[in-house]
Amino acid sequence: MGILLDMKKNAVILQKPSGTIAVRVDITAEQRRLYNGLLWVARETIKKNKDERHYSINLAELKKLLNKSEQDKNNDYYKEKMEELMRKIAEYNILGKDKAMQGKFVLVSHIQFVEDKRTKEKVVKFEIPEFVRERLVNPQDSLYANIDLVVIRGLTSKYAIILYELVKDYKNVEIPTMEIEEFKKFFGVDEIKSYERIERLKAKVLNKAVEELNNNENIDFTISYKLIRRGKRYTHIKFESKPKQKQKALEQKRDNMHLKVLIDAVPQEERDKKLENYLAKCLKSYDAKYLLHQIKYVAKQKPKNFPAYFKKAIEEDYANIEAMEEKEKAEKERIERIVKEKLEYLEKEKQHDIDVFISKEKSRIYSDFMNTLNDSEKQDLLQKYKAKVKEMRPDLDENKNSFSFEFEVENIITEDIIAENKIYQIRLEKARKEAEERAEREFQREKQKLDYDIQNNLL
Repeated sequence: MGILLDMKKNAVILQKPSGTIAVRVDITAEQRRLYNGLLWVARETIKKNKDERHYSINLAELKKLLNKSEQDKNNDYYKEKMEELMRKIAEYNILGKDKAMQGKFVLVSHIQFVEDKRTKEKVVKFEIPEFVRERLVNPQDSLYANIDLVVIRGLTSKYAIILYELVKDYKNVEIPTMEIEEFKKFFGVDEIKSYERIERLKAKVLNKAVEELNNNENIDFTISYKLIRRGKRYTHIKFESKPKQKQKALEQKRDNMHLKVLIDAVPQEERDKKLENYLAKCLKSYDAKYLLHQIKYVAKQKPKNFPAYFKKAIEEDYANIEAMEEKEKAEKERIERIVKEKLEYLEKEKQHDIDVFISKEKSRIYSDFMNTLNDSEKQDLLQKYKAKVKEMRPDLDENKNSFSFEFEVENIITEDIIAENKIYQIRLEKARKEAEERAEREFQREKQKLDYDIQNNLL
């Protein structure tokens, strides 16, 4: 079984060698994400065994970097895109930061796809160039950048990804001024003729990348640039990044709130400053909900060494968060289905109550009208409308279906007298309004009961 990518975390950090960031190669945004994923797998494998040169990961795991759902079965497409990484000749370290990684070579030296016989899952097996592997074995402080794969997953433009990695590579130092041609190589646009015009380069590459990064709430810096002119031509470009102070304050406030919730979930006897500091550190890498589930799971187990067991639970997901989330999802769908059915029923009941009230009012109007007539007038009216019903409803036999026939006669008489009498129209409209208000009050009472049942898990 290969390495697993946990994209539920707040951050999945790749210690990416600088020479592989400043690389001239023609690949898409999704290929850059996939390449980063392969480097992460190699790095995590090397942490366990520094002599290892063969790496593997489930294809489904790699697809998480592309925000693809489990329903996405377009595996042949992703295989093709990754196989292209073997054929892409990359010029490494074009900014000259890591002298040991200069030169041209493929991004991935070997890649193949196999099926796990036990799970039937597609597995990616691969190797990387040796001089890249050496940098993953011994990352040097100034020669790698902490690249967050979760953040990159949310970026759509390949230029935004490249710029994000550049800023991270020079996090604590000034980003060097680049020659325009050097910049074009770095961003992979040096062979696109239309980008010889600086305005088009700004519109299609620079401005879009800067805007996407600055508008992304998960990125903790802002980036700007200025073009430097010498004579009539722009010859250099200078990038400048600044931390988002407001963003940092909001994140700290959020983390403090999450930390309080997590501490409150820890059994009273296990709480101490050391555990609190550990939880605060975990919040930098893990989702608060994920941590809360692990705390609840460990608390139920009542281990002798709570901190050690809890640490292991976080690393290996003892609470089985995925299964739990599936269960929660199924339960949520069940509740939503019940609520939908109940609301539909209440809506029908409301309309039924209105119809019954209106029907009763029409019957009263009919009785009141008939009481204004003498017997002879009543008989004439009834005979007239009986003839009308026989004509309109030949299927109704006055003798065999006497009740239905009489009801139809009364109904047509009522509709006609209301249509001809303004007073009856006003009376009926008033009754309709009263019926709707009554039915709505009853509907809201039933809905409040339903809300109470939902909140108290009574469904």
